[in-house]
Amino acid sequence: MLELEHISFDVQDEKGQKEIIRDISLTIPAGRFVAITGPNGGGKSTLAKLIAGIEQPTAGRILFNGEDITHRSITERAHKGISYAFQQPVRFKGIQVLDLLRNLKDKINSSIMFITHDLGVIAEMADYVVVMYAGRVVEKGTVQEIFSNPAHPYTIGLMASKPVVGKKVDKLYSIPGKVPNPIDMPNYCYFKDRCEMCVPGCEGEYPCQVQLSPTHFVSCYRYYDNKNQGGEG
Repeated sequence: MLELEHISFDVQDEKGQKEIIRDISLTIPAGRFVAITGPNGGGKSTLAKLIAGIEQPTAGRILFNGEDITHRSITERAHKGISYAFQQPVRFKGIQVLDLLRNLKDKINSSIMFITHDLGVIAEMADYVVVMYAGRVVEKGTVQEIFSNPAHPYTIGLMASKPVVGKKVDKLYSIPGKVPNPIDMPNYCYFKDRCEMCVPGCEGEYPCQVQLSPTHFVSCYRYYDNKNQGGEG
């Protein structure tokens, strides 16, 4: 239903050029619920605005049902069936909003791209998960793959930080360090300076996407030796 091909988005302000989104390619199939997660400032909301037409990409293409809508206005995209709901919480007495969204998706065979930090919501609702970090997709796969076999060190840390029902711990795991400054992004893996799983290859340029299964992809040097490398994700 929706395809993003090498989407990038930069902005210029008084502090310099900011790299907000960098070379993102992904597909959202018809009738599926795709969850986008990652740290604050990772580019998730900007990606949604690019899809909706609120912002225009610096590079790349956006296809909707095979049609190039990259330069279509927000109104034109809305007429074609693309809508954007802001993040402010909406509550209905006795009704869960997520159930309404899922029922609507199934009724009209639409797709939903849902941005959330709530791993419980992702586990319950999503078919596919896209993990973003510092403006890039670092991992994507089915919800079963991401939760059962997280591959990127950031995703592994994210899963380790979630509370487990029935398991008492003194302190939840917290990923050390912080997201890099978008004005001065490194030319190596953006997570390297926070990573506790580095290998010698991590000294090189930003890692390409590696395919772990037909639906599971990760950008990490830890998988270069035994898997095929794909294009950037």
